[in-house]
Amino acid sequence: MLAIGSVFEPGHVSRPAVAQWLYVAQQWLDFPAEQPRLDLDAIQVQCLLLIARQATAIDGENMWIRTGNLLNAAMHMGLHLDPGHLVQPSPFQAEMRRRLWATVLELIIQTSMDTGAAPQISPDDYDCAYPRNLNDDQIERETLPPRDPQGHTDTSVQVALSQSLPLRLQIARIINNFRSGPSYEESLRLSSELSDLYREAARTMYPEGNPTSNNQPTSFQRRLYDLMTQRFILVLHDPFSMQAKTNPSYTPSRKFALKTSLHILSPPPPQSPISSVESSNCDYTCLCLSGTSSFRDIPMQAAAVLCDELLTQITRDNTVRPSTTPAATKTNINNNKYDSFRHPLDTFLTINLARLKIAETNVKPYVIFQCISAQADALQAGRNVNDAIHEALRDSLVASVSVLEAVAGPGNSSPVEGCDRAVRDGPVIPVPVPANGVAGEWVWGDDFTVSTIGLRLLNGHRKY
Repeated sequence: MLAIGSVFEPGHVSRPAVAQWLYVAQQWLDFPAEQPRLDLDAIQVQCLLLIARQATAIDGENMWIRTGNLLNAAMHMGLHLDPGHLVQPSPFQAEMRRRLWATVLELIIQTSMDTGAAPQISPDDYDCAYPRNLNDDQIERETLPPRDPQGHTDTSVQVALSQSLPLRLQIARIINNFRSGPSYEESLRLSSELSDLYREAARTMYPEGNPTSNNQPTSFQRRLYDLMTQRFILVLHDPFSMQAKTNPSYTPSRKFALKTSLHILSPPPPQSPISSVESSNCDYTCLCLSGTSSFRDIPMQAAAVLCDELLTQITRDNTVRPSTTPAATKTNINNNKYDSFRHPLDTFLTINLARLKIAETNVKPYVIFQCISAQADALQAGRNVNDAIHEALRDSLVASVSVLEAVAGPGNSSPVEGCDRAVRDGPVIPVPVPANGVAGEWVWGDDFTVSTIGLRLLNGHRKY
């Protein structure tokens, strides 16, 4: 719990201390080795430990293997069987078993999508019912209410996720099948079914009328729920959306992918501003700064879809405009639509640079998307594209190196503080540019665009 909480208070606890906490918790689970702990407390600790690894990106590379061990332990304890099969379980025990099993399944399916591996379980392998929509204090009573209360409770988000679990397990198995992917008709069908479940859950996640803070989910819960469900719609449509440029029959997938990407990258409501990415008031942004695969790769894939669509529309609009159109008119035809794309991209870029201040060392996403954004800006404004890309490449590398040097430098009370100082006051690092392009392997010809290298690189390392 302390490790998870440290994510939302960046700079207050060092990463070595968090890593030590996780190590001690793992040792407690593993000792004694000849008699593993198999009880509800141990399953809860395993779930919290896995969530902490996801949230802190500490030793999170083997999550799929670890969740497989968790699944084996949970099934060994019979959590996959509904508590109704047990001999008179107490209401507390029954609901705790249902909640734990739903948590295990959610960890299984999310890590399956992160790693591109098939889920280790199917809906036919369990019959445990969904958790009931009850508050925590209600399950501690001797008898439970005959009907679940309407509206938001402590379990509403988990219930909403559980209702789509069988369908999402099916999607994960089909998508991660290394022999063949889903057909277009199957993708449309699965997407439609999941969208129906999402709209049904929206009545709880986004209540109408005049809800109070006590009977509605927080912004953090909504955005986390959206991320964990919308990723499945994106992965169904993205392969076909890229083919829509040459095959108009795939246009619905292009629209679905764009809409879903904008939804994933959309900023939080006004009550949770993200103008400053270090703000502890925005818990979801803090999680995106330090989290592993799900919180890094899904927004990256959504940003790739958005960039591809942005460049496609700019190129198409520039092609169909008459040559006699005044320059001032040309740059303002699509400004509203352009801004609607650029705002979430700017937020994504800001978060990617800030990730380098926490624990990330991979600068490729930030550099590539800065170059793609510069290409779009140049096309929109009618400026020289190559010059804009070279300038963005140089500036993004300078910013990245400055941040990484600040993190590695001594005398910083926190990574965030040190990086802020480096970006603000650090010296400009010259990047030599040869006559034929950019130093190193970042060289391209006139017929090669940043969008091509960026999208190919991202697709080559795609994880959903």
